[in-house]
Amino acid sequence: MDILCKLWTWDKQSAYEAILSIYKEQWYGVVSFLYFANLMHQRLLEPWSIRYVLSKNVAYRQALNKSSILLPDGIALQWFAQSVTKHSYSNLNGTDFTPYLLDKLTSEHMSIHLWVFSVFDPHIWKTELEIEKAKVYIQQRRDIKHMYIFQSLYTQRDDAFDFDSYKDSLITNAADIRILLVCTGTPHQEVWTDAHQEFFKKYNILVINVWWLIDYWSWFETRAPAWIVKSRVLETPWRILQHPKKNAKKLWRMFGIWRYRWGSWFRKKES
Repeated sequence: MDILCKLWTWDKQSAYEAILSIYKEQWYGVVSFLYFANLMHQRLLEPWSIRYVLSKNVAYRQALNKSSILLPDGIALQWFAQSVTKHSYSNLNGTDFTPYLLDKLTSEHMSIHLWVFSVFDPHIWKTELEIEKAKVYIQQRRDIKHMYIFQSLYTQRDDAFDFDSYKDSLITNAADIRILLVCTGTPHQEVWTDAHQEFFKKYNILVINVWWLIDYWSWFETRAPAWIVKSRVLETPWRILQHPKKNAKKLWRMFGIWRYRWGSWFRKKES
């Protein structure tokens, strides 16, 4: 249950204040989000599973635990975590919280140096043009003077990032806070961030592992109507209808709850 104990248990304002405090104290930080489908798919609560001890899963689990702050993403995780830990959680999903954080920073007149590391993927009909749409959206909606976009093909994301250009931009552009949005998919983005943490510490970066945010900023995906969001159970089917290749697997992975429940029950019975 260690990973659930790591989850932030307060509201978004408190999360914002904590992130800013961490950054000002150590001039570095990592913000990650935990999504229920990923919790089940990666077997993060199932030490009896072979997948739990595989190197990829171990690296992902370690990266989450080493995050400066881990935010609960989605209603499903909110409900599940509350049932297990008996704590109350807010739904601090990356799609809503990250824009909130950027807006709070600009409202407090903090200058931002922003890089976005994203991917395109023809397999789900996500083209290279999506990131340009997102860039226009950000520039129109937010007062961010130093903004850079880097993207790679989804299958080439491991070694694609241009650290030299990133470093040059940091040296030539002063700002109150340096933010890198890593939007390359879980568990890749968390493991990749952890592997390069020394670079981010050296250059005072606040890294936010935020996955699908760019898809909403580019209108590759659109937010569900308010009545669907309020229903709390219809948003996932809405997303599947929009992009079945991308989103259907999320719903399937959530059914891992039955595997987890059965495994927990079986081991309690054995003991």
